[in-house]
Amino acid sequence: MFLSLLAISFLNPLLLWGSALAAIPLIIHILNRRRFRRVRWAAMEFLLRAFKKNRRRARFEQLLLLLLRMLLVALAAFLLSRPRASSDDVFGLTKRTAHHVLILDDSGSMGAITGVGTAMDRLKQRARQIVEALTQTRNGDLFTTILASRDEPSFLGRPITGQLRAQFGDFLTALRPTPDRLRLGQILDRAHKAIRPFEDQAERLQIYLISDLRKVDLLGGDGELKEEIIKQWRQFPTDKLRIQVLPVGREESSNLSLRSIERREARSIRGQGTSFLVTVENLGTSNSAEFELGFEVDGGARVFRKIASLAAGERKTELFRARFKSAGSHYVRAFLPKDRLPLDNQRTLAFSVAENASVLLVDGEPGERPELAETFYLAAAFDPSDELRSGFLLTRVDSQELEELDFEKFDLVILANITAMQDEDVTLLENYVRAGGGLVFFTGGQVETGLWNERFWKQGKGLLPAPLAEVDGDIEQSKEVIHLAKKEHPIFVEAAELIESLARIVGVGRYHRVAQAEGLGGQLPDGCSAILRVDDERGPPLLLEREYGAGKVLLFTTTADAAWHSWQANPSYPIVMLRAAEYVMRREALAPFQLGARGVLRHEISPVEYARDVRLMPAAEGDDRIPERGFLARAADEQSQMLLIEAAPEPGQSWPADGGYRLLLRKIDGGEESLFFSVSPWENEGVPGVLSEQAFRAGLPQELSEKLVWLDADALGAASFLDEEGEIWRYLGFILMGFLLLETLLAWRFGHH
Repeated sequence: MFLSLLAISFLNPLLLWGSALAAIPLIIHILNRRRFRRVRWAAMEFLLRAFKKNRRRARFEQLLLLLLRMLLVALAAFLLSRPRASSDDVFGLTKRTAHHVLILDDSGSMGAITGVGTAMDRLKQRARQIVEALTQTRNGDLFTTILASRDEPSFLGRPITGQLRAQFGDFLTALRPTPDRLRLGQILDRAHKAIRPFEDQAERLQIYLISDLRKVDLLGGDGELKEEIIKQWRQFPTDKLRIQVLPVGREESSNLSLRSIERREARSIRGQGTSFLVTVENLGTSNSAEFELGFEVDGGARVFRKIASLAAGERKTELFRARFKSAGSHYVRAFLPKDRLPLDNQRTLAFSVAENASVLLVDGEPGERPELAETFYLAAAFDPSDELRSGFLLTRVDSQELEELDFEKFDLVILANITAMQDEDVTLLENYVRAGGGLVFFTGGQVETGLWNERFWKQGKGLLPAPLAEVDGDIEQSKEVIHLAKKEHPIFVEAAELIESLARIVGVGRYHRVAQAEGLGGQLPDGCSAILRVDDERGPPLLLEREYGAGKVLLFTTTADAAWHSWQANPSYPIVMLRAAEYVMRREALAPFQLGARGVLRHEISPVEYARDVRLMPAAEGDDRIPERGFLARAADEQSQMLLIEAAPEPGQSWPADGGYRLLLRKIDGGEESLFFSVSPWENEGVPGVLSEQAFRAGLPQELSEKLVWLDADALGAASFLDEEGEIWRYLGFILMGFLLLETLLAWRFGHH
């Protein structure tokens, strides 16, 4: 701390005790006087008369030299204590007004544990010390704070006073790491624009950067300091600028990161199981210990799974399943045990659970009896009994009824052994799939190969994954079996071995060949892949897939019924059909409910069903990181009769925390309904690596590097982070040299008398 004395403060106050040494010349003078003894002799009378004549002048000369020597010792001690003129500036010589700009990193990585406390705790400590020192030594200077997570500055251009110190202390107390990342280039640009109006009011510009200085935030792909950062530093006037960097991060060798949580199925259906894939990665440079991976549903039921040690850079994906009893908005959370960086130890996924999935079955060969219909076994697979809820709402039509249907009402369309479709219907179907709808083709005896290729293949621009060729195989001798060509495919997750063992006893009698696809030399069209093949890995494709716009298309090159195979009687048939439907059907758009640090949720509701007032709160009770607040939904637009909910962080800021959020909607009938969404940090926020002083300086141009002062914790404790402006030791040095010269001249002059 600083010791203040009148209008002067000292950087090394303990050295002021050295001023006591000023008494040494006086002590020597007194001791020398006591050494004389009186001896009378004859010539003494003449000397005594001469001494009495000059005694007054000699005493004055001795006292003057004594005072000069005492002053020299005191001045030397005063100089070594490094005095500074305070804000009152009694000397009127040294002070020039400065603008002190604190850039504080409150990104997610600042929650990292660094010994005792976190990087954020160290930031608060250093920021407090700076403001405390400025308050005692730079009263009247200007002060501004720039937070990484806020667009607008705090304390903009405020004079440094005791009141400012108290307010800044409260500001730091409330400061927490946010899900936002450090974008130093943008922050410097905001700082430059904010302080520009004060350029004429300050002769010096002091910028203090307090951050953990993570490489992933500061370095570009070439490993050099980002060009944007250098460009923004150059905006500041270099003749006034001084950069002071205060690192608060520490290099770590271990960090487990929960990288993602994804839903495997296209959508969740009430009463049906939903699979979630959770990926963990060891971002550290050493092997991790064994750990537990947790999974939580709607803030309630939890399961834990032990995971063996992960090597550095290794990823591990675990599958969790959950079943939801009610339709509506839900969320799941995966989490790791606490480690050095809590921010990347959890991920939340918000989504909706549908009452059912709507499936359109188009039957190209209805048959005389229900069991002879082309889609009979498909319908049985999707809805096996009246007692068990399948989650699929089936609509069965024949190919003659297509003109009357709106594809957009369905999550999945299955065309089973149809002859063809009219061009206008094909166009509607293409638009449906391109917008995200799911489509499955089954071939059969009704298929006219040339017409299908013309309407559905279109030289690779149509819906078919691949062009069809001739029919092959012998129904009477169904010797060929089903082979899983891609066991890792989502359709077979956790069931590949079971399906493969069951499919090995299925007899495939007839199928359509795919043009230029069979054999080792066969090439499938770009974007097309084989999931099932006939007999072995070299056999003709039995199930193909491709993406078409935002949707997916599957092509079974055999029938859906029992006409060309015995698969329908095998237990693997309903498993594959259900999983294929779940995989290819229209996917729920999850992105609108998974927000970044500054994301905005926009969701329309009906004013007939819901009131306008909305409450925003944490998804889990007891999460005090997220303050509760209310707002109103507004009219979506002039033409729409819907209300628009816009859930956003405070203007110009990031969300206060990562994790699950809940919007509580009040219904007109008096009930309430929850709408969940999640906020996630930048995926690389947990990547370790701290930038060193040498690397930081090397990335800056020379004119900026010369302005940089790198201050570790020890330097801050000595208060050397303050600008030397205001120190008067240089002036005292000149005065000391002048006194020494004066003392020498006077001693020589008086000695000649």
